[in-house]
Amino acid sequence: MGSPRDSTHEVFFSISDARSVYSSIEGATYRFQYEAGNSPRLLAVISGVNAKENYSFTYFELQIESPFSDAAEPKPVQSLASITDGAGHQHSFAYNSYSELEEVQLPFGAALAWQYKTATFANGNAVREVVTRSLRASSEDTTGLTHAFQRAAGGNGQINTSATVIAPNGTSRRVWSFSPDTGLAQSLQEYGSGKLLRQLSFVWSMCLSLGRARSPHAR
Repeated sequence: MGSPRDSTHEVFFSISDARSVYSSIEGATYRFQYEAGNSPRLLAVISGVNAKENYSFTYFELQIESPFSDAAEPKPVQSLASITDGAGHQHSFAYNSYSELEEVQLPFGAALAWQYKTATFANGNAVREVVTRSLRASSEDTTGLTHAFQRAAGGNGQINTSATVIAPNGTSRRVWSFSPDTGLAQSLQEYGSGKLLRQLSFVWSMCLSLGRARSPHAR
């Protein structure tokens, strides 16, 4: 159950459930606080039951560029800077000039990082793709554990027909194949030390929902 409440500078939306009888905020289990305006941003999640379930959100203005055109003028956007929970644990976010998530600082010092590239299909369409994702002991760590992503276009040249995720050890990987017509997954192969460990094939119904996933070795 939810109810909105407006004020001059803020907008609140409350949710009540079975725990709301114990709440300290007017019978609401959670209250969501937004900025007022045409594009309200979430500022806080306030728990009336457990203060450790509180969350606060901060933002900053980022000047973003187009990765596809040098002639495009930079534009300002409001980007999420941090999320802090009721225990004081904070996630901080950093972006590149294209507003792509580049790094997440985790509460206890570790960091997740991503690298991207522009991929251009045969029909001239260009998209941005993740190349690597790394888990590091800190933002200064240049090694860490890195997963690499590889893709191959095929068929009509408008979609990727395969995608490979390579594990940090360099030998384990997962390979997905996709239909060149629909882009839906057709199979998944898992390899370890160069050996095929598991293989699944996917069948889709006419309404584009997954009908079944089948291993060729299943009985």
